[in-house]
Amino acid sequence: MNTYCAVYNLNPDRIDEYIELHRNCWPEQLKALREAGAVNLEIYLYGTQCIITYECENFNEFLDRLSASETNSRWQKRMDGIFVNDIALTGDQRIMPMQKIFSLKKQYDMTSM
Repeated sequence: MNTYCAVYNLNPDRIDEYIELHRNCWPEQLKALREAGAVNLEIYLYGTQCIITYECENFNEFLDRLSASETNSRWQKRMDGIFVNDIALTGDQRIMPMQKIFSLKKQYDMTSM
């Protein structure tokens, strides 16, 4: 299992709405995320940025499967305008996750005897 991370800029006047949408995420969207291959997905808020970690085998395959979901299309439409750069997980744009350069667990496990 791999962990990917991405940062998105939120419209400042829509942050409360974004938080509320995720506190009450649709059960069918939760199911769509799992069926697309997400083992876990976490969102952190830092000012007007949301940092999202995705735990899945392959990020691009996850996005492809999620993009094919009718439920996700409705969810993305509901989220329209919340992101400054109008990123939507609909498959129209390819999201590039951050590059991981350090893992304490991985390095510690490799050096432990």
